[in-house]
Amino acid sequence: MGSARVLGVVGALVVWAATSPVLEAQQMGASGHVSTLGVGGNLAVALSPNLGVRVGLSVQPWEPSREVEDVDVTASFSSPVYAALLDLFPFRGSFHLTGGMIQFGDNISMVGTPVRPVEVNGVTYQPSDVGNVTAVLVTKKRAPYLGIGWGNPTRGAFGMTLDLGVAFQGEPGLQVTASGPYAGDPTFQANLDAEVARIEDDISSFKYYPVVAIGLSFGTF
Repeated sequence: MGSARVLGVVGALVVWAATSPVLEAQQMGASGHVSTLGVGGNLAVALSPNLGVRVGLSVQPWEPSREVEDVDVTASFSSPVYAALLDLFPFRGSFHLTGGMIQFGDNISMVGTPVRPVEVNGVTYQPSDVGNVTAVLVTKKRAPYLGIGWGNPTRGAFGMTLDLGVAFQGEPGLQVTASGPYAGDPTFQANLDAEVARIEDDISSFKYYPVVAIGLSFGTF
């Protein structure tokens, strides 16, 4: 089953659960969280004492900046991020096993501005020659998710929630461009491509996006 179809099936389950006369109002709940995916919230519906479904939205409100090896770097994370998850409560408590799909927004990107002369593949370039360097980490937009957690917004008034899991994004690629006057120079581009190839080799094993989410459930309704 394709990832888009999985998202559609889970969404249909949420709509059915929310409108089904079989379910009572207290079997729905909401929660807010801070996570490695950003800041956001979830709507949860209990399908049975052992099974629930969640849909969530997270946004990244920050763009961290720091100097890295003589380059001022500003990072932008994927945002918004959507999640469609199924929770299995094996003991009918707060502990749950989770599986589902995560839909990422824009790819993670970084913009770097050299503040001193920098080396590209062993050749030194002046900041004015390089200009701004934009690096985009290219991964799958949709990724299967597996995890564990504690908390159930459909039970009780208020409570803490914790989710620990992994999104399987696959091997990332890297796209790098420069804005300076050397951007069109074949020698500079060859040196830049060589640097990118080395970095891609270093990050090839980073196929998994770690998900850690801590939040507060707001009770049932």
